[in-house]
Amino acid sequence: MSSDKLTDNNDDKGYFIGMKKANGSPVEGEQLVEGLLCQGTGGLIGMKSNLKDAQLHYDNEIAAYPASFNVAPNTYYAILMSNKDVTKAAATKQRILTAFKNTSAPESELSIMAAAFASSEKPLYDSLSKVILARYPKGTAAAVAAMAPFRKETDPVKKAELYTAIKNNYTLTKAQNDNMLMDMANAYAAKKDLTALKNVWL
Repeated sequence: MSSDKLTDNNDDKGYFIGMKKANGSPVEGEQLVEGLLCQGTGGLIGMKSNLKDAQLHYDNEIAAYPASFNVAPNTYYAILMSNKDVTKAAATKQRILTAFKNTSAPESELSIMAAAFASSEKPLYDSLSKVILARYPKGTAAAVAAMAPFRKETDPVKKAELYTAIKNNYTLTKAQNDNMLMDMANAYAAKKDLTALKNVWL
């Protein structure tokens, strides 16, 4: 809240007015949002990061609404791994490593769990990433790796050939496919090949 030169941000904690049910309990998603604000998003409105409070909100949200875990699992894992409680962090690490032993675990879930180590334990992150690539050689992560030559290529014809090869050999998300088409369109535009540019989106 602010008025002229004065600003009140509740001693760096901000003000959060959550939505409650008739019985006073938080509605689904309310504590998830508050957790995100405490974890760092609140910095946009002057709040200081408070990882302890963030985890408390996440834990309460998931206890009341287990499906909420699927909304931002990478965020939850990240907060657990950054926990100063060594026991909790170790338990989370073991939980992730155990999950990787499940050979039927979806690539998307493994990628989210591996990302928890991206900044805290880079060697482990790299190792888990290799496991994902080996287990899903035509999956989303493999497609990302295959896109490197495509991104570097400036010749639109060669770029189109690489795009076709990648699309035929890997599982692309809609976002990946759209981004590649846009990249290819930009290459044709740079060559002023308007006919080919129009055909990109056909």
